[in-house]
Amino acid sequence: MKQMVYFAALCSAALGLAAITQDERSKTVELAANAEINRIERAVGEAITRKDRARLEAWFDPRFYAGDPSGQLMTREDALARITAPGYEVESLVNEPLEVRLFRDTAVVFARGTAKGRFNGRPVVARFQYLRVWLRRAGQWRAIAAQSTMLPAEGTNDNARR
Repeated sequence: MKQMVYFAALCSAALGLAAITQDERSKTVELAANAEINRIERAVGEAITRKDRARLEAWFDPRFYAGDPSGQLMTREDALARITAPGYEVESLVNEPLEVRLFRDTAVVFARGTAKGRFNGRPVVARFQYLRVWLRRAGQWRAIAAQSTMLPAEGTNDNARR
């Protein structure tokens, strides 16, 4: 009887350690994925400023769908055409992910950004907030959807609209 109690205690301890190890492994995987998504989000901003269509195509899934601040819906091809259009000149684009939420092989990014450049020759500075959905397939993160909203100019009360 004493041996059964020891055996049960040993099994319980082993299961507890396995659960802790699994929990630590899950946190490590989540931290790594979070860091990777943050890195990709910064790189997307850089690719947009350089009009690097090849890099953007690699990140945006062929079924990518997005809504812009005006309410226009765009396919991947529409978005890429807009980004690479001659009148669309982004000098700087800083994406600052606020939050990355992971759901297995899906990541939802809630972020803000500031874009500076020219649109059809006119200088523009725009603050925006966006949500982008990433899906990991075969170890690669691909953006599948996005939605952006314009924010008030810097220095105005962001809370006044809430």
